Amino acid sequence: MEEDGILKRIKEDVINFDLNDIKGAVRLALDAGIAKERIINEAMAEGMKVVGERYESDVYYLPDLIMAGETMNEGTKVLFSGKDRILGPGAPVVLATVTGDIHDIGKNILSNFLNGTGIGVHDLGVDVSKEEIAETISEYRPAVLGLSAMLSTTIGEIKEVIKELEKRDLREGVKIIIGGLSTDRGFAKKAGGDAYAEDAVEGVKIIRRWIQGKTYTP
Repeated sequence: MEEDGILKRIKEDVINFDLNDIKGAVRLALDAGIAKERIINEAMAEGMKVVGERYESDVYYLPDLIMAGETMNEGTKVLFSGKDRILGPGAPVVLATVTGDIHDIGKNILSNFLNGTGIGVHDLGVDVSKEEIAETISEYRPAVLGLSAMLSTTIGEIKEVIKELEKRDLREGVKIIIGGLSTDRGFAKKAGGDAYAEDAVEGVKIIRRWIQGKTYTP
């Protein structure tokens, strides 16, 4: 099977929640010499993009989203096994959609990707207050905090979270990555974040570098 055909097979496995096929398909891709980045970007991420679109249009529902995430996780376990998995100090990552916002597609995809690559995630969910986020950071002391907001009316809450962390002397101990439809690199910098991720794939790359003790330059 040609490379494009293998990648299409993996993409369709994610879309169709084919837990039985995806591990074999990913192994086939690796055996064919397809780079891990291509498997993630051109197959898994594209599959999850379709799933997200179907969820947004009410073709798929929450159980479907969960199943797609589980399918992708099975594939990423094959991609990042053994020495590639990050399970040591610095995990988990804390993720949250801020107060007033209930959108979580991108956050959930990022969470699934991170779990699949062996990076522990503590997902606080949606509409999470700055106080709850700060208390979680204080308790778990994660290496990374991911903040998401999709609505232009709620992105200001990201700034409030960062101010709350500063007030409690928690800011210096955690890297903050920002994402969501209404955010961009300029906003992330003004809000006091350390990085902006346009999508889940970029988010994983940034977070992996941080947890490995490397710097990230946008």
